[in-house]
Amino acid sequence: MQIFGGGLSVFLLISLIIHTQAQTDPSTYDPKIALDYQEKLSEERDGIKIFEASYAGIEGGRIDCYLVVPPGKNRFAAVIFQPGSEQSRHTYLSESVLLAKAGAISLIIDVAFPVADPLKLDRFRQDYIKTFINVRRAIDLMVAREDVDKNRIGFVGHSHGAMIGAVLTAMDKRVKTFVLIGGLTRLTDHMRDSTWWQSFREAIPKDTFEDFLAKLRPLDPADFIFKSAPAPILFQCAKYDEVVPQDDCSNLYQMANNPKQMKIYACKHDFQDFDAIVDQLKWLQEKLRLRPLGPILQSKLAER
Repeated sequence: MQIFGGGLSVFLLISLIIHTQAQTDPSTYDPKIALDYQEKLSEERDGIKIFEASYAGIEGGRIDCYLVVPPGKNRFAAVIFQPGSEQSRHTYLSESVLLAKAGAISLIIDVAFPVADPLKLDRFRQDYIKTFINVRRAIDLMVAREDVDKNRIGFVGHSHGAMIGAVLTAMDKRVKTFVLIGGLTRLTDHMRDSTWWQSFREAIPKDTFEDFLAKLRPLDPADFIFKSAPAPILFQCAKYDEVVPQDDCSNLYQMANNPKQMKIYACKHDFQDFDAIVDQLKWLQEKLRLRPLGPILQSKLAER
């Protein structure tokens, strides 16, 4: 069947529509696009298998990740970790091994924050939308696994990972609980006001910059987090955060639905804080109904 007199087939037209939606709306993408998941066993610790893995990103490229799988044949809870822009998939490997001992599969993904190029502002928005879709494809990957309990999927995101997670609270109800670490209320306000973006701002004419922010603003966490119910969320904020002010992180908490909890730590944006890590693990244990972590940690201390 031919249409439009130019030789476009119906199949090609549909493909073009999907392609356009993927670049303009993070809630709309084709979940049937092949994930092309690949893995290679990297190491094994007490029966816990750690895989170097990857899956196909939307519109090309691959998303690197670690998959950490507990021993046994159960249907496990699953946790998806999205690191911040200054972190990597290696950051949460130790936590993932502990969670495996408690009965959870972890997928630590490496969806990069878009490159901010003053000469390619439209590209930034398109690439930012793709980050949401590529994280949703990680959820697709977990849901498709026969060893995952689809009613026990959690998400942990730091910094830009927390912003992605805040949007996903409204967009993807397959995730049943969230830990959002050092998340911004509005990326656009941060771009306008923070010294972190000063050189970027100064390289763009004022009118062009304001137009860029207006187009990006509908993707801000603040426009999604108020639809977070029913998933419970733990917000973690840092008292000495040099990137995301504590008040901004607290505002994101205020905007969210119940159930929710906020904790503030005496640390910087990297959240290198023992209490913060323990609270993350305890939250996931309770909300995903994992085995108690206390005896596991005591056993680790006894080994020393």
